[in-house]
Amino acid sequence: MNKKVLIPMAVVMCALAALSVFLKLSLDAARRDLAKTRDQLQAEKRERKIQYTNFTQRIGEYDERINELQKIEREFTRTREELDKLKSALAEKENALKAGEKKVGELTSQVKKLTEERDKARLSLKTQLKLRDELLPELTKAKERADKLAAELDKLRKEKAALEEKLTVAEAERKKLKQELDKFRSLAPELTGTEIVGRVEEKIGPDKLIITDLNQPPKVGLEFSVFRENEFIARARVYRVFEKYAGARITFLQRGKQVQPGDSVKTGF
Repeated sequence: MNKKVLIPMAVVMCALAALSVFLKLSLDAARRDLAKTRDQLQAEKRERKIQYTNFTQRIGEYDERINELQKIEREFTRTREELDKLKSALAEKENALKAGEKKVGELTSQVKKLTEERDKARLSLKTQLKLRDELLPELTKAKERADKLAAELDKLRKEKAALEEKLTVAEAERKKLKQELDKFRSLAPELTGTEIVGRVEEKIGPDKLIITDLNQPPKVGLEFSVFRENEFIARARVYRVFEKYAGARITFLQRGKQVQPGDSVKTGF
């Protein structure tokens, strides 16, 4: 065979061999990258599972705190009922005190009237002493009763102030627990079963995205998965939220892939 023909064929064979080695190396690198990506996704999945377990535990803790709050509310209701009873008793005591004061006033008027009559009739000292002796025990008794009612009224007022302070503390604790629970539930909507979906409207720079068409506003720090026709492309974390869109920054990107406008996003995987 002609040497001029053999030399090009040898070159072609060498080129084919080199191309085969290059393609094999490229395929191995792609397989390693795919395995690494799969490991990363599995790690994120395990982390999500741990987060879900922690979230479930915290929900259990908050359920216990809610039960405690409900217990406090029952105590609050019972205390309010007791306070209403004390108010009724206080009203009765006040009415009794007013009646006593009225009677004291009546007795005072009677004493005044008798004194005037005494002055007018110029009763004798014996008659005056007799009238005094007759009225003095009744006046003393009325005064003692008025003092007793005043002491009971003061005691009831102190008990009322203590109960109102206890009710104020219980109400503040209930509101605080409710605020903490609402705040915690708003931190991870994807764990509570509410999936947020949207669409990439625009890519800004190498790693920033504008996400629109959201079915509900996300929270800052929430992560989205980016897909193109069910193919996983990247992960992005929300760093700013507006009324109708949100800004996100790419935190993971598949090798050889780029996020494009029109790609879909959703929480989870």
